[in-house]
This record gives sequence, C-alpha cells and structure tokens, in this order.
Amino acid sequence: MINFFSFVSIAAAHGEDAINGYKRDGKYFVCQHGGCTEVSRNFWWYSYWHCISMWITHSTALIGSFIFVGRKLTNRLTNR
Repeated sequence: MINFFSFVSIAAAHGEDAINGYKRDGKYFVCQHGGCTEVSRNFWWYSYWHCISMWITHSTALIGSFIFVGRKLTNRLTNR
C-alpha cells in the first residue's frame, strides 16, 4: 500500500509517469491523457522503475491474497 500511495502522489505531482511518457532527442517526458511534462533524466528513470515495481508488488500481493484465502477456505472445509 505504501508503494501504491507514494507512486500515485509522486506521479500526480509531476504530471504522471514515464511508462505513459517517452524520451526523444535527449529530453524526457512523463504523460497522462495526452498532456506531457518535461522532466529530468533521473526523474524519468525513477518514474519508469517505480511504475514497474508497482506491477511486481501488486502481483505479489494479489497472488499472496489468493493463497491466503485459498488456505483459509480449504481449512474450513476440511475441519467440518
């Protein structure tokens, strides 16, 4: 949750994220809904990797939740 909220707040403050943006002619842009903002190279790379980390942490949390709920459900069914 911390990773998600930090991503959302940082992206909102800087004009969105690098995954939706691009780099061209040595300039780096973060974009959202067609509106783009030029940012530094370092921030663009930070934003790029932070966005990728979101996919990793969300996937891990979702899989972990399915495993947890599945085990709880299995335990309830076998203990009847």
